[in-house]
Amino acid sequence: MKIIADENIPYLRECFGQSAEVVSLNGRQLTRSDVKDADALIVRSVTPVDKQLLEESSVRFVGSCTIGIDHIDTDYLDQRGIQFASAPGSNADSAAQYTLCALLTLAQRFSLDLSNTTVGIVGCGNVGSRVKTLAEAVGCRTLLCDPPLAERGRDGFVSLEEVVANSDITSFHVPLTRKGRHPTWRMIDAKLLEHMPEHGILINCARGDLIDAEALMEDISRHDRRVVLDVWPNEPRIDAKLLSMVQIATPHIAGYSLDGKLRGTEMVYAACCKALGMKYIEPRVDLSRTQPLHLKSQLSEREAIHRACRDSYNIEADDEALRELLIQPSFEQGAFFDRLRKHYPERREFAAYRCHGGSAALRETLSKLGFDIGA
Repeated sequence: MKIIADENIPYLRECFGQSAEVVSLNGRQLTRSDVKDADALIVRSVTPVDKQLLEESSVRFVGSCTIGIDHIDTDYLDQRGIQFASAPGSNADSAAQYTLCALLTLAQRFSLDLSNTTVGIVGCGNVGSRVKTLAEAVGCRTLLCDPPLAERGRDGFVSLEEVVANSDITSFHVPLTRKGRHPTWRMIDAKLLEHMPEHGILINCARGDLIDAEALMEDISRHDRRVVLDVWPNEPRIDAKLLSMVQIATPHIAGYSLDGKLRGTEMVYAACCKALGMKYIEPRVDLSRTQPLHLKSQLSEREAIHRACRDSYNIEADDEALRELLIQPSFEQGAFFDRLRKHYPERREFAAYRCHGGSAALRETLSKLGFDIGA
């Protein structure tokens, strides 16, 4: 059994290498000849998988270790009878915790009172529903928009324009779609941005092409808009001007926790074994060990929550790293963006941190956020 896989998929050999021959290659540079004699193809979001890549191949299974699948031509796979699996929800905790850390960082930077802050959440699936839980745990009100769920009879949703107009912070967690009743391609455009409050905060860690970049830059220049971007149009060759204008900028790593990466690879490995009749062998990876997190009693509850989240994930360090792109020659910037992702430092989710000390109220809040507070 031969598997062609993106070389940057974590725990690739710990999973797939136990059951098959694995050839790892640069995911952005995969060609038809690379996959011609493969039984399976395992990718990330950087690899478009379509007729052009697979037409002459013997591939019987395609797996994407990602939540989103807009890079996969599923209609073509169905036509060819090629089985497909992705990893929905695998890094949802990681992406939601990224959003919370962005929210807390800007709240501290601009002295926002979280108890008087409304967070609008656009897209209430695996990630958005978790963002709702985290935002409410730190005292925010939430407004929700998810037209597909509303059409299925779910209650509690308002229109996109109502969310944007009535939220201090609007965070996007939708898939990238170009067709259907609710396309999301370039949904963040000049018309939508007109609805935002003057000092509104916009967070996007979903897909870069939700953004009309020109409209967003014009909006930032005209208003005191605070923007957090983890995803960008035209990755990895992102717009340096847009980067220079946003408050927090990171290189598409919101879902890059070690826990989420392993979860995604394991999910696709299990699906591949089932599809191709390979023997499933439990990966020998143990992430069960927790790290101590000592809560300082002299801090206010708000400060202690922010400190705990920052100690587990310092979003400002990722922002600082990406801004180094601005001093790179333009022809090197795409490769620089990719290197940041490829060599991203180990990051654990909140559950990997055991809290020591702190008041009962603080520990209760941290437990709601997902931290381990012990017995």
